[in-house]
Amino acid sequence: MRFCEIAGKQVINLCDGRVVGLVNDVAFDVKSNKLLAIYARTTKPFVKKMLPWLFPCEEIEISMQEIENICGDVILVRFR
Repeated sequence: MRFCEIAGKQVINLCDGRVVGLVNDVAFDVKSNKLLAIYARTTKPFVKKMLPWLFPCEEIEISMQEIENICGDVILVRFR
C-alpha cells in the first residue's frame, strides 16, 4: 500500500465510535523498512478552521499495534 492511498482517510476509534481525524503523515523505520505509526490530524469545528492562529492543529500518533483494519475510505483503530 502506498502513502497516497491512505493519506486523507478518516480514522475512527472503535472504543467510542468517534472520528479521530484524517491521516496526514506516517512514521517508518529506515533500517527495517517497517511502518511504525500513522499520524492523524484532528477534525476541527468551523470556528477553529477560520482562526488557525488561535487554535493550533493537533496531531495524534497511532501505532501499528492500535490499527485494527484499513478498508475503503476509513482506518479503524482501537485506543483509549
